[in-house]
Amino acid sequence: MKQLYKIFYVLPIMAISIVNCVLAQEKTETPAPTQPEALPMPPMPPIIINLDENKWKEWGEDFAKKFDSKKWEAWGEKVGKSFEGFGDQFKNMDLAAADMNKKMSVLNERLKSMKIPAIPEMPVMPEMLPIPNVIILPNNNWKEGAPSQTSIEKVKNITKSYSTKGDDVLAISNSYGRITVNTWNKNEIKVEVIVKAYSGSEDDAQKLLDGVTISNSKIGNQIVFKTTIEQNNKSNSWLTMSFWNSNNDDKQKVEVFYNVYMPDKNSINFKTNYTNVILPNLYGDVSLSMNYGDLKASDLTGKVNIKSNYSKINAQKIGGAIISSNYGDIKIEEAQDLNASLNYCDVSLGNLLGSAVLKMNYAGGFKIGALDKNFKSLNISSNYSNLNLGFTNNTAFNFDISTSYSSFKYDKENVTITSKSPSDEEKGYFPTKNYKGYYGKSPSGNLVIRSTYGGVKFN
Repeated sequence: MKQLYKIFYVLPIMAISIVNCVLAQEKTETPAPTQPEALPMPPMPPIIINLDENKWKEWGEDFAKKFDSKKWEAWGEKVGKSFEGFGDQFKNMDLAAADMNKKMSVLNERLKSMKIPAIPEMPVMPEMLPIPNVIILPNNNWKEGAPSQTSIEKVKNITKSYSTKGDDVLAISNSYGRITVNTWNKNEIKVEVIVKAYSGSEDDAQKLLDGVTISNSKIGNQIVFKTTIEQNNKSNSWLTMSFWNSNNDDKQKVEVFYNVYMPDKNSINFKTNYTNVILPNLYGDVSLSMNYGDLKASDLTGKVNIKSNYSKINAQKIGGAIISSNYGDIKIEEAQDLNASLNYCDVSLGNLLGSAVLKMNYAGGFKIGALDKNFKSLNISSNYSNLNLGFTNNTAFNFDISTSYSSFKYDKENVTITSKSPSDEEKGYFPTKNYKGYYGKSPSGNLVIRSTYGGVKFN
């Protein structure tokens, strides 16, 4: 088998190497720049699979019994022997391009005379089991409202209240809808849920509605609400007609809307799919895990932790936030402290008051309107991203900026360069450059940027 590997794998590599050698003699090219490490694809929303593990286990055991490994080992040995001496054809081979056709002719003649033993009979594959039912989240075309003008709508309402203490946390898990949080002065959390089901007939709409349950409980300091959408008998899942069969008049759809009333000092923990979240001013901690939904928030004073995929984030003010986002837009008017990992996101930050650590890849645009005069530090690592930074009148800071296949543009009036590598006197092309210096007078803050394949601009 090793000889067979050499024939069908090594020969193409040899041919390519010959061509490269000839071209290298004619022209020497600048080596291509090293690209940043490839990014992993962001996680898709959760997929729920119902497998019959026993059937699949039986299938595997049956296949293992019928597979004759000894026959295959014997066949491999015969193939190996048939290639004995074949490698001698390449001993002392002249790799000049002019002799390639001659050498290939020798190779072709050798292949014609080669005898390979017959492949042993493959064991009969067991009957394939039917694919289990799968509930999979559809694409990003989900919108609120009836799927069709002729849809029949069914509605049910659920209301539940819990008395609260200051350390209580409201946890909600929801798909396909909206969560709106309101604050009040009561030591109580009230949750109103509106469930809407749409279909082409009264009976089907009612079945969809009956298949949606809202469970709730309080364990310790956790007040938990969870939306569960069951399968129906009409198709593999309730959403099949609604999203994958857009031309069908009998579209089905379910929507679940949460209206929350709570004290502004309690914390929240939401996990959502295809759900928009609206938050008022909150002093408690905020934890969000979102797929395909938008966040609109006012002033979030507590600790903020957001994980999002294919989502838009729009916040007025945040205190201290950790954000991990893939494929989305982020707009924050004012941030005290921020730690963010962003992939394929457009980012706009109005004003940074404290410190921030940002890692970005393929950010279509990143903009800070103003670094506050009292900001402490900003550390940015970016690939394939353009960075635009603005400053207030009295902002002053030290900077250390490295660019690789990137540019650095700045206003010479406000910027003083104390160190530049390579220096302007050095001749030649240098893809990587480093600039150290300060902006303004009496600098106190620190700015560190590492940019690859992009650009840095001081506005």
